[in-house]
Amino acid sequence: MNLTVDAEPTVAWDITVDDAPVALSARGDLVAVTGAEGTVKVLDAAMGAELGAFGLSGGALGVQLSQNAAHLAAHGPMGYALWRRSDGTATVRESGVWSGAVAWADDSRVAVAFGRRALVLGPDGEELWRTESAPSTVTDLAWLRQGRRLAVAAYGAVRGHERHTERPVVTYPYVGSHLALAVSPTGKWICSGNQDASIHIWRTRDGSELTMSGYREKVPAFRRRCTTGCPPRSERCSPGWPSSGCRRWRSTG
Repeated sequence: MNLTVDAEPTVAWDITVDDAPVALSARGDLVAVTGAEGTVKVLDAAMGAELGAFGLSGGALGVQLSQNAAHLAAHGPMGYALWRRSDGTATVRESGVWSGAVAWADDSRVAVAFGRRALVLGPDGEELWRTESAPSTVTDLAWLRQGRRLAVAAYGAVRGHERHTERPVVTYPYVGSHLALAVSPTGKWICSGNQDASIHIWRTRDGSELTMSGYREKVPAFRRRCTTGCPPRSERCSPGWPSSGCRRWRSTG
């Protein structure tokens, strides 16, 4: 058996953020970081130079750059914000409504959790459409079918909305509080990480389901990737916890 030991990685740059970082997003030549108190900074990935900055006065929960890194969306307990790279304009919308997630479908559309609804916006903030109210606050969002369907997580179910449809076209029920969503790269599977320390999995084509329970604590995040070298239909997904540790599993079919 041959073992390869990687050399200690070299630090290209580091930067101090005057806030407690809670989320990062990296796309193209940009890195965005947001802090708990609402500071959002956009940095050059090569050198760490600051290219933009703005704030959410009510604090921040997450940040996500669009695929081409031309736009950014941030969200927090009091609302959300959009940033445009071309001129550095930041549009902050703080209405006091909890915004627990954002998800870019492509460079021209972003879904934003807005209380019990999901808003689909253009990159500069114009509203394209919205979902009807869910039974509880929307906790996560994910796109599938190349951005033609939006999965919306709230208590009791994940609901699928086609473009410009207020009412869901499909519902994947599971009694519990969904905290995080992951969609497989093929769109064949939807997974939810739950407050009850379980992962629930649905096959999108027919709603067949299974539950993986017994995790040591709630599952608030996923990391996923399609793994090179595995069978063509294999997909792997790792739940993430606030503390260290993860588990990876593979689904086929």
